[in-house]
Amino acid sequence: MNTKEKDLLDVRSDRLFHDLFNENEISTIEWVAMQILECSHEDIEGKVTIGNIRLPNTSKKGREKYVDLIIKLSDEEQILIELNNHFNGNYLRNLIYAFEIINNNYNVGERNHELAKKKVRIILVNLNWSDYVPNFTKEVIEYPYPSDKVDGYLLKIINLNLDCYNKFCFNEINYVDRLAKLLTITDNKEMQNVIKQERLLKSYYNKLTYLSDDNEYRKEIMNENIERSMEFV
Repeated sequence: MNTKEKDLLDVRSDRLFHDLFNENEISTIEWVAMQILECSHEDIEGKVTIGNIRLPNTSKKGREKYVDLIIKLSDEEQILIELNNHFNGNYLRNLIYAFEIINNNYNVGERNHELAKKKVRIILVNLNWSDYVPNFTKEVIEYPYPSDKVDGYLLKIINLNLDCYNKFCFNEINYVDRLAKLLTITDNKEMQNVIKQERLLKSYYNKLTYLSDDNEYRKEIMNENIERSMEFV
């Protein structure tokens, strides 16, 4: 008897998000960095590390999730990426966190004089699933680097409304939009087509498939999503 293939899990859950994006899945993490930085794998291979992973499971109301990536481009330049997965579209905590990093790097004693020599850039990627935010697909905000000798941004904020991406074809979008689209794919055949093009995502697909087939895990994820939904009723 043929059984219907299960849909893949939506990557909306705290637990699932961290099971897929962590220090043990470096190929997935490098793929994510490629999309955010709009670069090739050769540009960042071996340069990406995990700075922080936070998933407090002890407090039901205190669950927050973010993954910090550090891309060391050279001894003089690195990029810090904070990857957030949200339900309610409230990014104030993320902004405070980013400004704290900027302050710690550029406003500590003599390090002010190193401003144009050692560059640290911050990128906040806010992955939003909430119906409470305006109906936008992608919003990019950049704050310029505070030096005439350095081009580009000091802080970049990328807000993505993931609920919009289920209508887009993976092949028709580029870079950070591919990350947003990836998280919305629940059809196994569609995901298989993506993996054929994106070899770095093989581990991601295998892990997602394995967890999606685990009935107990599905139940835990469902309970968690119900819990989070009730917070905004």
